[in-house]
Amino acid sequence: LAVNFDMHTRAFGTTMLNTLLPTWVSSATADERRRLLTDPSVRERMRAFSGLAGYSAEGMTYRPEGGGSSLVIVGVTSADLFDVIGAKPLMGRTFAPNEDRPGAEPVVVLSWGMWQFELGGDPNVLGRRIMLGGTPTTVVGVMPRGFYFPTPEYRAWSPLMLDPASGMYRGRGWLVLIGRVKPG
Repeated sequence: LAVNFDMHTRAFGTTMLNTLLPTWVSSATADERRRLLTDPSVRERMRAFSGLAGYSAEGMTYRPEGGGSSLVIVGVTSADLFDVIGAKPLMGRTFAPNEDRPGAEPVVVLSWGMWQFELGGDPNVLGRRIMLGGTPTTVVGVMPRGFYFPTPEYRAWSPLMLDPASGMYRGRGWLVLIGRVKPG
């Protein structure tokens, strides 16, 4: 497995994360990329990292209760993405372990902007079901104002359902991996 590292310092809100590596696994197969996120033995061999996560982008239709619809950019991520980048929600929580496994209840973490502008800043938004991508999805968290990942255009984050037994993504380079380098 060949891994190319592109070292960056990235800003998330007001926090600078000097130990976050966007990891583009350009010469690995899709199966190898998926194994990095789902196989504990592979993660154990990645000793240079204290955490490893993956994400991709998806355009999803958001349908408010009052009608109409809009297309929003959603980061589909492994459950531990927010832990790897060291981001805490303003309200609620981020993803629980195994919420990125097939069969898990659909959940979403909203950006501050989506919470304010699409959902009116509703202080009771946690636990609310919204229509996202044609699926009733439960809001579990809201990120603080000024947080964005990986760009400000992302309006929400939902779990990336990775099924290690599925060959559906075989041979496709669609997943971006990031790792937090261990201190020292």
